[in-house]
Parts: sequence; structure tokens; C-alpha cells
Amino acid sequence: MNTPLASDSTHVTPGEAPALRMVDAATVADLPRRNLSPGVTYATLWAEGRSFAGVFWLEPGAVIAEHTHQFHCHHVWTLEGQVSILERSLDPGSYAYVAPGQPHDLVAGPEGATAFYLYLVTSTP
Repeated sequence: MNTPLASDSTHVTPGEAPALRMVDAATVADLPRRNLSPGVTYATLWAEGRSFAGVFWLEPGAVIAEHTHQFHCHHVWTLEGQVSILERSLDPGSYAYVAPGQPHDLVAGPEGATAFYLYLVTSTP
């Protein structure tokens, strides 16, 4: 059986999702970052349709303003630093689930933060 395997983004065939993808920390650090809001960048690790996984990097005090997603849920794991969602603190190793339709924000602590996230479609319009 020929199972697609990608060790980094350069080995993924466009239009073909690998069955297994492993990305080391150095490769994650070198992924292209996109600006989300002032002081917040992100990189995508995986995407399928309108669902994706990635890493947020937040500068000290950076804010993703309160918003909602009608058809997506979020899973957020704090990797480094400290973030808060609706004034509830998430230290390294902490996890948060945000249901579709739930207002939420993301605010970095005084030293900034790095977080892994999933943004998953749960229903369609």
C-alpha cells in the first residue's frame, strides 16, 4: 500500500492530503505566517475544505477582538506564554473549546503567547 507521507509542506502534492503528516518544530517555526490582527500571526499546519489546524503567535498584549463563528468550533491549546478567552486565563498546557455561536476573544498575556488551534466545520449554512 502506498500511503502519502509528508514531513513538511514541500512534500504535499497539491489537491492530495497526506494520510500522515509530521512536521518538526524547526519546520513549524519556518512556515509562512499570515497576519490576522495587529500583533497576531498564524501558520496553517493542515486544511481540508473549510476546516484547518495551525499555530497562533501573539505579541505581548495582542488581541483578537470578540467575535463568533456560526458554523465552526475552535479548540485552543496554549503552548507558551499565557492567553485569555473572555477573561479566563489559559497557561501553557491549558485547553479551551469554543462552540459554534459562542462569542469569544483571545488576548495575549504580558509576555506574548503561542497556541495551537483547530477551526472545524460543525454544520453548514
